[in-house]
Amino acid sequence: MSLRFILKKKNGITLIEVLLYVTLLCIVLPMISTMLMHGFDAYKSNYRYIEQQDIVTNAIQLMRKDIESAKTIVFGSSNKEITLKFLNKGDRTWKFDSNDNTLKVNGTVVVKNIDVSKSSFEKQYDISDLEKGYDLINRQDVNILKKGYVILTIKPIETNDKKFQNRNFTDSIITELSVRYKEIQLDS
Repeated sequence: MSLRFILKKKNGITLIEVLLYVTLLCIVLPMISTMLMHGFDAYKSNYRYIEQQDIVTNAIQLMRKDIESAKTIVFGSSNKEITLKFLNKGDRTWKFDSNDNTLKVNGTVVVKNIDVSKSSFEKQYDISDLEKGYDLINRQDVNILKKGYVILTIKPIETNDKKFQNRNFTDSIITELSVRYKEIQLDS
């Protein structure tokens, strides 16, 4: 029985037909709204996960670009800071700021929402090679390193909570940026 046929009848819709339609709506609408809410929650959690990936990717790309064009790399007293010296551009200091969970270059925020307690800069080189002088060229107080890496460790803040908590970066992302043939100030 179609709705058009029911509406054409002179006596209208019966109470049983109205109850039947209301019952069907009461069964179907909660299922549809549940599916829509689940889809919306999944969209939000996937968006936050992709945003976490973007944070890490942007930081790595910016840092790689600066390290490639830097002439000298100076490591700060803590593993939260590194200074890159360029020929004509001056210096750039990269710093993980724990006050607002950001990565800053010369005080300007370039990446937000970073778990600073699990993010760091480290230098890696083979001490035995350096002592033998195989991979090091001395030039007064500066050393040119033929092989070595700046290890950038970044951990984005976990933004997914409750049922989508497993859609977070739970471990820090570690990448090695080559500092081959760069002047490095080594700690004594």
